[in-house]
Amino acid sequence: MIKQVADAVKAKFDANVALKGALTGGLWFTQAPQNVGFPYAVFYMLGGTRDEIMGTAEQCVKNVDVQINIFGNLRDGGSQIAELSTLCTDCYNWVDLTVADYSSVFVSPEGLPIIQCIDDVWQATCYYTIGVEKT
Repeated sequence: MIKQVADAVKAKFDANVALKGALTGGLWFTQAPQNVGFPYAVFYMLGGTRDEIMGTAEQCVKNVDVQINIFGNLRDGGSQIAELSTLCTDCYNWVDLTVADYSSVFVSPEGLPIIQCIDDVWQATCYYTIGVEKT
């Protein structure tokens, strides 16, 4: 299921013209390539839980926690990273994802993006819970 969710997160990024155009370095799963250009993003699967519902164990809703980290290096007081985090939330907050072999239940944001500057690199962290159910 992890691969299907990762593919769905990437496909949603690829289909979003505004976010894909702004993140010129791309969106990467777990690790960006060395020397990738700014701005770029990396997403991770942090774990998950199961919500029992009526029926068989296969019919459980699986909640997958996803973190998206966005990196930018403009010395603009955080304007670019704030805009990128807004584009990320526009792309992923409360949308349906197409997850192979699963039906999407929800994509819910888990709080506001965290924005900070570390070693002259602006970073925004967005957290989501993606609920999927076996079809």
